[in-house]
Amino acid sequence: MNPDRALELKVGIFVAIGLAMIGGFVLKFGRLGEGFKTYYDLTVRFKDASGLLKGSDVLLSGAKIGRVSGGPRLLREGEGVAVPLRIYEYVKLPKGSQFTVGSSGLLGDRFVNVITPPGPPKEYIPKNAVLDGGVARHSSKHQWHFHTVEYRSALARSDARFASEHRAFERDHQ
Repeated sequence: MNPDRALELKVGIFVAIGLAMIGGFVLKFGRLGEGFKTYYDLTVRFKDASGLLKGSDVLLSGAKIGRVSGGPRLLREGEGVAVPLRIYEYVKLPKGSQFTVGSSGLLGDRFVNVITPPGPPKEYIPKNAVLDGGVARHSSKHQWHFHTVEYRSALARSDARFASEHRAFERDHQ
């Protein structure tokens, strides 16, 4: 075999393996891989689902168990909106589970949080069920206020410590 031909073959194999690895990472860590999972649908009615978008996560104890499959739609028969969810087929939610809208991160990314009732489940929520969502115990506004107050307190302690250290430095270097 010609040495140039052997080198071209090695480079071709190396590039093919690299492209296959990149494709695998895109499927693993991107949203493309979700197309291969099986789901069942639920609809949850909320009085307020502001900020909740198609593709937002559905979390159970912090673990992703699905996603919002469409934006909130106004309800005809009263106040609020209906939010369609797609839950992974292997996740069975017990009857009596509570659904709330939460937010995380500095930008306030919204998600649906599922809280299961205590004790062993007797029955599970059926596919295509329509459920009522609740209100989170602490709204994001109160959580943001708490974090802001906590940050300001830490900043004030830091400023006081800096001023104290600066006075000690000036006293020692006069």
